[in-house]
Amino acid sequence: MRSPKAKFRIEINFAKPLVGIGSVMSYTDDNIDTLRSRAVDAVKMGRCAANIVIMENKATFPSFDWQRIDAYTLGKDGNVVNMYRQRLGKRIAQLRNEAGMSQTRLAELTGMEQPHIARIEAGRYSVGIDILGKIATALGKRVDIVD
Repeated sequence: MRSPKAKFRIEINFAKPLVGIGSVMSYTDDNIDTLRSRAVDAVKMGRCAANIVIMENKATFPSFDWQRIDAYTLGKDGNVVNMYRQRLGKRIAQLRNEAGMSQTRLAELTGMEQPHIARIEAGRYSVGIDILGKIATALGKRVDIVD
């Protein structure tokens, strides 16, 4: 069910096309938790992993200004995959870019190779605390747990 006045939209991009559905599903709703639940149900039904993108309409009806507010991957069991790696990688890339630093330079400062930095920033590599500490130091930051 699609409502032009809905506050949130979710896109479910399946890893492979599903019979009778295709590769992409989208829903709109005013409740973001309802949309997250629908995504889990869709993934479990299709038994296929999917990338999830959640957007919020920042405009007032009848206008639309959909802005991405979250993205993550669901495994075929409906559980979140790589969420923390993806968020951490995006944050590292953001800090590196704000510092005007290339991946190559960050790799030099941390003693790693550039492809390794690229995998971390893409969320394809789980970073240990020692490597995270080296990256933070090179970016002039520190590792901490916050509330």
